[in-house]
Amino acid sequence: MIYFNPPEFCYIRVPKTGSTTFVRAIEKWGKRNHKQGNYTLNHTRAYNAKDRLPEWDHVWTFGFIRNPWAWYVSFYNHSMRDEPKKQRSHHSFQTYLQDSLEISPLLWLGEKEDNTQILVDTVYKTEDIPKLGEKFTRVFGEEFELDIQLNAGPKVNYRDYYDDETKRLVERRCAAEIELGKYLF
Repeated sequence: MIYFNPPEFCYIRVPKTGSTTFVRAIEKWGKRNHKQGNYTLNHTRAYNAKDRLPEWDHVWTFGFIRNPWAWYVSFYNHSMRDEPKKQRSHHSFQTYLQDSLEISPLLWLGEKEDNTQILVDTVYKTEDIPKLGEKFTRVFGEEFELDIQLNAGPKVNYRDYYDDETKRLVERRCAAEIELGKYLF
């Protein structure tokens, strides 16, 4: 969760959706405009942010989702790279996926009991970040750079990680994300 004091917006950071890149852009904007930001609640979920930020109903709230098949592969590769000892039980992507299906991108943006009930005002697609610079330039009133991918994992084709069964697992678990983002495998 990123917001400024006084709050003008609240950005909910969904892991593996370009959030590091987006936060760096917000930090630059904030420094140039002498804004005091709060970056301490890194990947806070929207339902927690709503409880912590009294101005929630009066500020613009937003976050990003990503193609869920690509998102799980990115999460897997990130965890294998950054936390290999913790992930030893996940010898394969298929095992990892079956153990990780309780999480999904909308888990950060929705209600606690039903994450398909989205709490943020706007949900953007990570895949659209290169095209959003102009929109955010209008919103923030000055050039807003979104073209640098800072926390990128290995360049892989996510489709190579899936078989028919795991593809269907993600289709079932992430039906809301797939519909919202109009994603295709």
